[in-house]
Amino acid sequence: MRGGKAEITLDSKRPSQKPKQKRPSIFFRSLNREGPGISKQDAVITYGFKGFFSLYFRRFGTLFSINLLYVLGNFPLLLALFATSGNVFATQTLTHGNVVYPVLHGVMISDMNPVKAALNGVFGSRSIDYVLHSGAYIMLGIGLALFCITFGLVNVGCAYLLRNIVKGDPVFLMSDFFYAIKRNFKQALPMGILDLLFLYVLYQDILFWYLNARSFLYSYLFYFSILLALFYFVVRFYLYEMMVTFRLSLFKLIKNSAIFAFWGIKRNLVGLLGIIVFCLFCFGIFYTYVPLGIILPFTIMISTCAFIAVFTAWPNIKKVMIDPYQDQQDKNEDDKEAPIFRDDVTQREREAEMKKRHGHS
Repeated sequence: MRGGKAEITLDSKRPSQKPKQKRPSIFFRSLNREGPGISKQDAVITYGFKGFFSLYFRRFGTLFSINLLYVLGNFPLLLALFATSGNVFATQTLTHGNVVYPVLHGVMISDMNPVKAALNGVFGSRSIDYVLHSGAYIMLGIGLALFCITFGLVNVGCAYLLRNIVKGDPVFLMSDFFYAIKRNFKQALPMGILDLLFLYVLYQDILFWYLNARSFLYSYLFYFSILLALFYFVVRFYLYEMMVTFRLSLFKLIKNSAIFAFWGIKRNLVGLLGIIVFCLFCFGIFYTYVPLGIILPFTIMISTCAFIAVFTAWPNIKKVMIDPYQDQQDKNEDDKEAPIFRDDVTQREREAEMKKRHGHS
């Protein structure tokens, strides 16, 4: 689990002076501004319930911006959903939606009476349906193909931002987001495709055993599929967070994440329960007040679930893969040897990148 070339963040103090820059528009100001750096409150973070809620509400505005990055970054999925909505490249038609109607219609053909006519009034109601044209399927295919590309990239960029929030590091929203994608592009792209493939297979597995649960064995396999899906969901707590923290191969990332899913089972279960409760809360709001429920996934729901996952995983990663080698990292720096750990986006590189972006040599 500790093999491979890894990295650790050893951030130095940020310079207090910042170059002057043109102020962006109000709409993009919260996404582009660099912020004042790290606050005294964020410098010391306790990884318990009190620390979670304290940090969550202090960085609520940043989480709102990260949620926008999740949504806007994965815009191809919205394109695919729009293609299947029937608003374009589709023909509107009326169809009988009740499963009883085909049998009832066959009986009415042979013999019609008042009782069957009354049943036809109940079960024969028609609803609006859409027949998709070729253009809709083309748009759907393009949207899903692009979504496979953006999924891993957006996840790795947001994982880096959330990790820095949980660590108490300064967050430069847009520059850190794109810089993390640039540095992890070769791993994030295939990992995103594999991630979606695993999720799709697990979904189809659960659906198959649910529809075919006619015996004890099939029911057992259905519940086993749910447990397997929950296990992989916990594994995802660590995948992208370790990708932006350590230099490891994809195989070792998946293997170490699976080990952490078992090793930190108590903390993982609490984090998983927190995500489930929060999602149920959001669905409850949706059924209670639809306008607010529709807005939540586009504003705070996705980033909150991701924040819970990162807050759950980071203390375990730090305890096992960083703290035991902190002294060795410091010794290597003193001896000017090649360090075992190296931050994927070091403080010096981040400052150099910011100067470059603002036209400073």
